[in-house]
Amino acid sequence: MGSIPDIWGLVAPLGPGRTPAVRLFAPPGAALATGAVDVLTGIALAGLVALALAAAVAGSLLAVRLARRAFLARPTTGREALLGREAVVRRTGNGAGQVLLEGAWWTVRGRDAPVREGQRVRVVGQEGLDLVVEDAGPRTDRRAAEEEPP
Repeated sequence: MGSIPDIWGLVAPLGPGRTPAVRLFAPPGAALATGAVDVLTGIALAGLVALALAAAVAGSLLAVRLARRAFLARPTTGREALLGREAVVRRTGNGAGQVLLEGAWWTVRGRDAPVREGQRVRVVGQEGLDLVVEDAGPRTDRRAAEEEPP
């Protein structure tokens, strides 16, 4: 009977479901330390699983919100995409001008008067490939300085 505890002292499991390891020269309290490490590892693993689950839920909610916003957004293509947009006339000639709008150069014509270089205009219509614009007046916000040509 006395030899059975000695055997379990030499061959001790490292934790639930793990391969036993031989501890021939284990200091006193080694089994207690191993058990404490196993408990802490289990707690840390449970924490990581909970954190991963929370991140997955948060990511899913964000993806649903962004998809819903994109689905409900009014499509902006064709003529109505440019209506109401503002730009600065960069070049002029023959009563028309050119503006850089949405990454493309457009020819613009004033609805009531010819456009002039540096003028801020608002798109109010389209005639063929030319945009019809009106004077939008100077901008007063901080972005105006960033968008105005030097």
